[in-house]
Amino acid sequence: MNVASLELSKELYELSGWKDTECGWLAYSDWETNTLSYELSKQDKKRWVAGAYDLGYLLRKIDQVAIEHYEGRWKALHMTSSAGLTADTPEDAACKLAIELFKQKVLTNPAP
Repeated sequence: MNVASLELSKELYELSGWKDTECGWLAYSDWETNTLSYELSKQDKKRWVAGAYDLGYLLRKIDQVAIEHYEGRWKALHMTSSAGLTADTPEDAACKLAIELFKQKVLTNPAP
């Protein structure tokens, strides 16, 4: 499954609270080496760090978005905002766009 990077997913998760993804980024501690590792999984909600946002999920959450490929980069554009962000993958471009739209208050968290 192709999903947005861990760093972008964590930032979007904190801004959006979107928890209804099929998979999530999970954290695992290695006590012997004192390191933290991450993996994608549908299991173990106790270790959930952030949603794992695939392109289909992001396109359904962000209304009026376009994704284009140009000169080896992916660009996500929002039709009602000047936001247009590029990345190496379409998932990261769409995730960056969602983050920017939350910062601009174009996207907002639903009421709890």
